[in-house]
Amino acid sequence: MKKISIMIMVLVVALASCKKTPEVNLKYVDVERDLVTVGTTTANIQCDYEYIATLKKAYLFYGEGENEDAFTSAEMRVVQNTLYVELTGLRESTTYNYFYEFHNGFNSMRTALKSFKTEASPGGVTLPTVVTAAVTEITTNSAKGGGEVTDDGGAEVTERGICWSTNANPTLNNNHFAAGSGIGAFAAAMSDLEANTTYHVRAYAINEKGTAYGLDREFVTIGGGGSGAPIGAIDGLFSVSPTQKVYFSQGNLQYQASTNTWRFAEHQWDFVGSEVVYQGEPGGNVTGSSNHLISEVYDGWIDLFGWGTSGYNHGAVCYQPWSTSSNRSDYYAYGSPSCNLYDNTGQADWGYNPIINGGNHENIWRTLKQEEMSYVFSNRGVEVSFVRAVVNGVKGIILLPDDWDVSNYQFVRPNTVNNPYNDNVITSSAWSGVLEPKGAVFFPAAGLRRGLGVALVNSWGQYALSSAYDENQVYRFGFDEEIVVPNDVGSSWRDICWSVRLAHDAPPQPSIQTPTVITFDVFSITSNSASCSGEVINDGGATVTERGICWSTGANPTINNSHVSAGTGTGTFSAMMSGLSANTTYHVRAYATNEVGTAYGEDKEFTTLEGGGSGNVPEGAINGLFTINESGDKVYFSQGNLQYQASTNTWRFAEHQWDYVGADWLGVVYGNVFENGVQCDNNLISPTYDGWIDLYCYGTSGYNHGAVCYQPWSISEDNSDYYAYGNSTYNLNDQTGQADWGYNAISNGGNTENIWRTLTIDEWDFVLFTRTTTTGFRYAKANVCGINGVILFPDNWDGSLYSVNNSNIDDVDFSGNIINNSDWVSIFETHGAVFMPVTGTRLVHSSTSFREGMYWSATYRHSDAINILYFSPTFFGTNIDNGHRHDAKSVRLAQDATPQNKAR
Repeated sequence: MKKISIMIMVLVVALASCKKTPEVNLKYVDVERDLVTVGTTTANIQCDYEYIATLKKAYLFYGEGENEDAFTSAEMRVVQNTLYVELTGLRESTTYNYFYEFHNGFNSMRTALKSFKTEASPGGVTLPTVVTAAVTEITTNSAKGGGEVTDDGGAEVTERGICWSTNANPTLNNNHFAAGSGIGAFAAAMSDLEANTTYHVRAYAINEKGTAYGLDREFVTIGGGGSGAPIGAIDGLFSVSPTQKVYFSQGNLQYQASTNTWRFAEHQWDFVGSEVVYQGEPGGNVTGSSNHLISEVYDGWIDLFGWGTSGYNHGAVCYQPWSTSSNRSDYYAYGSPSCNLYDNTGQADWGYNPIINGGNHENIWRTLKQEEMSYVFSNRGVEVSFVRAVVNGVKGIILLPDDWDVSNYQFVRPNTVNNPYNDNVITSSAWSGVLEPKGAVFFPAAGLRRGLGVALVNSWGQYALSSAYDENQVYRFGFDEEIVVPNDVGSSWRDICWSVRLAHDAPPQPSIQTPTVITFDVFSITSNSASCSGEVINDGGATVTERGICWSTGANPTINNSHVSAGTGTGTFSAMMSGLSANTTYHVRAYATNEVGTAYGEDKEFTTLEGGGSGNVPEGAINGLFTINESGDKVYFSQGNLQYQASTNTWRFAEHQWDYVGADWLGVVYGNVFENGVQCDNNLISPTYDGWIDLYCYGTSGYNHGAVCYQPWSISEDNSDYYAYGNSTYNLNDQTGQADWGYNAISNGGNTENIWRTLTIDEWDFVLFTRTTTTGFRYAKANVCGINGVILFPDNWDGSLYSVNNSNIDDVDFSGNIINNSDWVSIFETHGAVFMPVTGTRLVHSSTSFREGMYWSATYRHSDAINILYFSPTFFGTNIDNGHRHDAKSVRLAQDATPQNKAR
């Protein structure tokens, strides 16, 4: 009887879409903030685009003078959520007037006249043009920004990225993050942000002219809360679709007309109700407030609203929260019966408003759609979706979050539509102490209002949704003494005032993508081999299970062609291509694989040397020749320091020239070599150690040459235990050479015995202090990829390649030359430079210093000491009398160049 006029429709009718573009004022396009970048004959113009739902076309009209009839029109395009147009063929040093014109398919508008002036210098470089992208993936302390460089201004864009601040128009003097170079789209992350804080972000791009910026974009980080819940939200996530989750507000929406203030109820069970006694029971538990006293000057609170009464004039006759009309057509949002609250700008939705205890910003909350509320109840696939209950004396429905653990609380008959409310009676302490902290949401049975009549208080709960049903009805979900309607979210009249519970979209979970990998330049090219490096700069959100290089004689090789693996995870790596044909052009790409698939870096082309020619660089060698004596003999140095794995009896060269194993001593980890994710450690040396070591006592080649200690893991402190061939006067290169580490087959250095060797002290001395080079550079202290050490320059080093400081000077520290990975690989290593890191020394299970570099020579000094190459932060020298035989030091091997190669 009384319920018939408001009875829920049992069948769900599909939502009808808008059949025509609504007749709406186009002022929602923000044209007050635009940006013009000019050249001599060009202009790039952009403005914010915030009218996505209905804007059909946008034009820029421009011309000299004020005769707008003679203006030229140019259609604008969308770039990263910004309207953009590039004008060409302009006259230099000329003032142009312009205005925008926008069309939504029904009507149009134009803006006021503005102007710009082209530059005067013909042919000069101009600033780049860069567009700021919309901010996404906003959390409490991070967000994702980006942009697009659409024009380089006639010069290379050497850096691009984003900058951000709590103030408008941030610059590079504020926080910023570089995201590559050149033109094109890019993305970058902002981190270490403050929760619930307004930030501004701009994209930037730099060329030789200077720095250009895109438009300023404002965003607000999510409010505090342990797991990232927005301010004003319950800390529980609810799926509203297969790809979207939301947080619900901490209580029903409430409004005070006298102050035009919106807030969320203090408790989830709070509702306003009415002072009118209904069926013998007073309604409501917000003291001193009543929905039936509604008016535009009422200083109490109301929480029952007609459909779309957000307070924003969106074309409906009734849009104010205090509207009481019973004419259903008065509530047509945007003047159309078929439009929804979330159409157009979303300003028909109550979430359009700032909410004082919900972040106090516009448009961060919203009302759920009909299909979203149905999904919450029926399609989430959770064990407990909803429960009918009485919480703190108020009847209603509890929704449980996606991750609800059934052991949290024992409910009676969950997911049941018609059990009595009082089957589950929950005290305020149980609710506040157990259920709400774990994300439970309570919808109280707050009743309804029609006109000024309030009914069904603490009996019925009816909540507005944002979807229109037909010309006179809208969707809502409801529950009463007899039934909850989750599967059949019903419809009812627009003029009936229901409760409103808002939701806040949770940031989307990062989707897993293929990794991002870069191919560096090819180096150490011979007639039948070459090496290439790469870097995995982003794992795509999943573990990189394999990385490496692939090559072919055709462009863009894949792992279906020849390829070699070079480990896992992110970071830099290098690998060698072998078995190549002489004088042949190849293509190589770095690759990286995760669970989604395989990604590739840029295709790099190279040509192998002619067979038998002067460029046959040995496998595992750096492509640079070094003269070692007055006779003109030359050597190649190995691609890295020598390393050994005892458990497999394997020798190898380090993957990078800056790699070293180091040690863990007194709790401090040194070194940057890992195996299976575990830091390798010289102090863990043993015959079965499955990590790598690179500090060896003198002559510990693994060959029994008559010394008591000849194994790489030897740790005796008796110098005489290391006499090669049992004689204190023998050098490593005497007899068969088997006391030398080069006696061994080295896995990535040709894998053949006796092709590598240790230099003598005289040869080290000649390389460092005597030989003649093209530029005069022989060595320089440096920091390469974060590692201190010494660079050795090949005989033919070209000084124009890089501006090197402090060459051939020993009494300086390492900071004079700071060289990154990219420059090292593409400039130094490609042209034959050798880097010897400061890997320290091991004093047999004792302290290790990594401020100094000590390298063995093949020559003894006397029975207790051996000549070594030694350098520190303030010294560089040879022939130092402190290289005891039992002290473990680094080994860098060399290979004699063939007679043909010596002439190079």
